[in-house]
Amino acid sequence: MGGLKPQAAIWLLLLIAHTQAVRENPLKDPRICGRPQCDSKSAKFNYGEQLYKYQYTVAVRTEFAGSGDNSSDLLLKSDLEIFFPKPCEGYLRINDAKLYDTLDELNDNESDSSEKTKEYDYYDNLANEESESQNYDNMHPKSSDFNVDLTKNLLRFAFHDGLISEVCPQEQETPWVLNIKKGILSAFQNTMMRFDVDANTTETDVSGQCQVQYALEDTDSSYVTIRKTKDINSCRQRYATHSVLQTTPYTFRDDKTIWPILKSQSHCNLTIDNNVYKEIKCLETHLLVPFSNASSGALTTSTSRLKLDGVESYSAGEFLEQNPELVERRATLVFDHTPAVKPSHDEIKAARELLVEMCRVGFPNIQREFIDVFTNFLQTSKSLDYKTLSVLLQRSASTCEQGRNHLLESLPFIGSTASYKVMRDQIINEKLTKQMAHDWMTALSFITRPDEETLETFHSILEYAKNRLDAEYTLGATAVVHSFCKHHEACEENLRVQQIINLLETEFLNLYNLFKGERRTRERMVILLKGLGNIGVVSSAFAEQLQWIIREDEAPVDIRLHGILAFRRVDCARHRSYFLDNYGNYTLNSELRIYSYLQAMRCPDYISVGVIKSILEHEEINQVGSFVWSHLTNLAKSNSPVRIEAQGLLLNDELSERFKMDIRK
Repeated sequence: MGGLKPQAAIWLLLLIAHTQAVRENPLKDPRICGRPQCDSKSAKFNYGEQLYKYQYTVAVRTEFAGSGDNSSDLLLKSDLEIFFPKPCEGYLRINDAKLYDTLDELNDNESDSSEKTKEYDYYDNLANEESESQNYDNMHPKSSDFNVDLTKNLLRFAFHDGLISEVCPQEQETPWVLNIKKGILSAFQNTMMRFDVDANTTETDVSGQCQVQYALEDTDSSYVTIRKTKDINSCRQRYATHSVLQTTPYTFRDDKTIWPILKSQSHCNLTIDNNVYKEIKCLETHLLVPFSNASSGALTTSTSRLKLDGVESYSAGEFLEQNPELVERRATLVFDHTPAVKPSHDEIKAARELLVEMCRVGFPNIQREFIDVFTNFLQTSKSLDYKTLSVLLQRSASTCEQGRNHLLESLPFIGSTASYKVMRDQIINEKLTKQMAHDWMTALSFITRPDEETLETFHSILEYAKNRLDAEYTLGATAVVHSFCKHHEACEENLRVQQIINLLETEFLNLYNLFKGERRTRERMVILLKGLGNIGVVSSAFAEQLQWIIREDEAPVDIRLHGILAFRRVDCARHRSYFLDNYGNYTLNSELRIYSYLQAMRCPDYISVGVIKSILEHEEINQVGSFVWSHLTNLAKSNSPVRIEAQGLLLNDELSERFKMDIRK
């Protein structure tokens, strides 16, 4: 390196760093939202380097259709801008947003313009003042706060000739605001190959992954109108449940789907003028099928309209200089079901009143309405923040006789970040019985969508659990970290996940280095390895040390076995060769060889299958060979994705005769 010139050395280091970054994730560029390659040839759309101003209106009405004028309405009006400083990247900016709790403002906008002019002539400015006063009266009380939240941040998105594959919001963007912006961009999405050719395809937008049909409605020399129909019943990734229990979504075959509770329809009319959206009108209806008759019943109707209001010039280069180039986070257009936490005085008061009501109808004389009161209390408490919920718990003993007990029993089922923090405080400060603390940790292990704040909460619990034999604390907390990793790509790069991993790994290595055969220390090391196995993430340095321990003859066998199990959720291909070597080591403990074989079979490829076959042909330990052969036989008959590889191994008749006679199998 000393013979290189300084400038050449710098370029070499930059080249190495760039090569490493590409190797880590070749399909993502940290400076680009969406896929790196942009193909702008023969495009359907032609958005230039200009600001496209749109008026956006969405009206939602929920009513019992056919039962008179009895409805709940909500109207959103906003002005927004969409612009494309890069060929395949756009930005959405909301400049003004107003929220109304009636649809009168929508009807006023659609009334005849000549009548408005006539009214102005008669009453001059007085009519305008009355109109502004009426608009203010109809405005939702949260409209001002709503406007602040919606206009705070830009939204960056990928735009590949109509396909919006990814949005890249800023880190501080809240889920509910992002969902509204996803809804706006979903209307902009068009995945047709050409405007003049009808298309049937599958799209991913705020409704989920749905089947969509495009049909040409009308055309002229400068514009086309396209009808877009979405089959809501075919949508996947659409629904979510708010429950303390973890569930796994299952996609049924189309001919085996259950009877839908909602009868939904969705279609849009897209008007494109000179390869730019001129107007988008959408209608979506949801009818509750039970207790409905034809079109009557509980009905929600949503109508939206995007209308081009003008075009302005701007400097794309200046905009890019003033805004961060690196992508902070990525997401699809799919709706984010993370609940918002914004407590109000009414909710605090309602939670206190429901707690008093639970005391009245609950223990010791439990009445039938207790379950309804309990459910309402859980729903109300979900919106309380940490400070409010802590105060409610502190005052619960004086609120009513059983108030504290009712609140403690409710905390695991509230399912909010605030409730996890309150439970952490009670556990760490040992303000409850050990049995209740264990029950809480068991319940908390089923958290479905933990956030980073929740990880910080459980990091505190893991620190409290140091050198404790209570497995509930470590195993429950690590199960929550695994749930976080299921919903966050590259979670091993998350700082809070790294802190938790480092905490567990450091404690294990400290205990192992000082281990002299104590039962208590050995049990704690097993718990730590199980916890790391729960998460499915280990550091490279710790993986090397653990692999050395697995091969260390002086280490206890149970520690070595659980060391192998600690890799059960780690990237299989990364450590496959190590476990194949263990399996092929005939001098190794038989149980260790079997566990290593099972680990390698999580991700078999052509080469590893050949290695396993070669080891079987020269197997010296009948116990290991019989287990492997019986496992392959069962695997070949199952629906496992690796059954094809297993069937290929079973073609050897000599191996079949050799291992099938072991009486233990």
